[in-house]
Amino acid sequence: MEIMVQEKQLCSLISKAIGVEEKLVNFDTKSSDFPEWDSLGHINILMAIQEHFGDDYQGDPSLASAVSVREIFEAIQT
Repeated sequence: MEIMVQEKQLCSLISKAIGVEEKLVNFDTKSSDFPEWDSLGHINILMAIQEHFGDDYQGDPSLASAVSVREIFEAIQT
């Protein structure tokens, strides 16, 4: 199943998952930019992606190791 995600939609999803203002998250945002994007924050992001897009991404190693919005975007585009 191929899902095309828009950058803005993904930024919104990530900002909600880690509890930061949406306007602060963009395509170039990295996990190191926010203390909220720690290991627990990353799990929240993965859960939000799974909840929003379905189980297709559960256990995807590229998502688990992604450290930026861009890497997450690229992982869910494939």
